[in-house]
Amino acid sequence: TGVQHVIVTATSLPAAEQVHIINRIQPYVKNVIFVPDLLGAPVSNMDIDGLLDNSLMLLRFRNTFPAFAPGAKITVEQQEHSLTFTWQNNGSQAQLHANLKDFSFSAVGTNAEGKTECSLTNMA
Repeated sequence: TGVQHVIVTATSLPAAEQVHIINRIQPYVKNVIFVPDLLGAPVSNMDIDGLLDNSLMLLRFRNTFPAFAPGAKITVEQQEHSLTFTWQNNGSQAQLHANLKDFSFSAVGTNAEGKTECSLTNMA
């Protein structure tokens, strides 16, 4: 097809239908990006940008949170159906846990004092 990147934004569909769409697309393209439904999610200490007339949100967390600064230690743990990414830098930590089977995820950012500065959870 020549298409290399697909963004799936079917947030109103049930999780099983979203998985079906992604599985059907995956063999034909290089990258599939999934946008989870974040409506109603707590997003304190995050900048939110709206795209496509605000029907799609981008969360700006990476550029401002100290755990992502140059020199950060990055680890990735893989379980049967999930991945956990952890960034650590000067006592700050950001962690993303993504369940690839049901598309649920959680993200937590803690400062150098161990105080949670940002927490985001989406249970699919």
